Amino acid sequence: LQELSTTVGGILDDYSFDTRELDGLEARLDIINGIKKKYGATIEEVLAYLDSIQEELDNLSNCDKQLEKLQAQEKKILKACNILAKQLTEKRLTMGGQFITLIQKELEYLDMPNITLEISHTVKELGTTGQDFIEILISTNPGETPKPMGKIASGGELSRIMLAIKNVLAEKDDIGTIIFDEIDSGVSGSAAYKIGKKLCEVAGNRQILCVTHLAQVAAFGDNHLKIMKAVKEGKTYTSINTLSHTQRIEELARITVGENITDLSLKSAQEMLEKSKR
Repeated sequence: LQELSTTVGGILDDYSFDTRELDGLEARLDIINGIKKKYGATIEEVLAYLDSIQEELDNLSNCDKQLEKLQAQEKKILKACNILAKQLTEKRLTMGGQFITLIQKELEYLDMPNITLEISHTVKELGTTGQDFIEILISTNPGETPKPMGKIASGGELSRIMLAIKNVLAEKDDIGTIIFDEIDSGVSGSAAYKIGKKLCEVAGNRQILCVTHLAQVAAFGDNHLKIMKAVKEGKTYTSINTLSHTQRIEELARITVGENITDLSLKSAQEMLEKSKR
């Protein structure tokens, strides 16, 4: 035991303990923990933050040179953007003329031959979409000065113009669903048939929902939904039902001749439906 005691005592003599050094280490750990709470959960995050603020400080210390560098970059980029914007303007004006011509042909087919469309172009401040402000102007009667479409076109005219535009852009437009409301307003006969046919063409690339009161238009739909309102216990309810083939024929006949449906009107409705499917 004495030998063991002597050995242990020798080992302890080899180590020195300084309370001031311990206090210093604990104080440093407190500082480090405080830094980690404010600037990062780990030492790696703290050091990464140090690098970022050091870089920011260097930029601020050399802000004049940095500003000159950024201004030079801005000038170079702006010059390139102006060149691209001018090229974009030229392409827009060229394609705009072709676009209007194609729409005009579609409108003539839709029995709107007197409508004239023009492209209005003004230069605006350069932005993310270029330097152009382009608007479609419309004249609904011969001799009238074209004006912005939204100000003079009626709801039915706007719908048919939109149909013409969508038909021209059928393969380029990525809109999945288009809703046409009262697109057949103010038309009948062959014009209604042409509208239905165009709707069918546009529907080849996307879903078309069309609210209509004309049998010629309704006959072209892949599905026919009948919307009805009813009052029950003082409240108005709206119901929507998908019609079967037979029900479609009856509904087309009702739209055409009214409530007094005859065998002749049913036969006419059936022929209309079969013609649209061909």
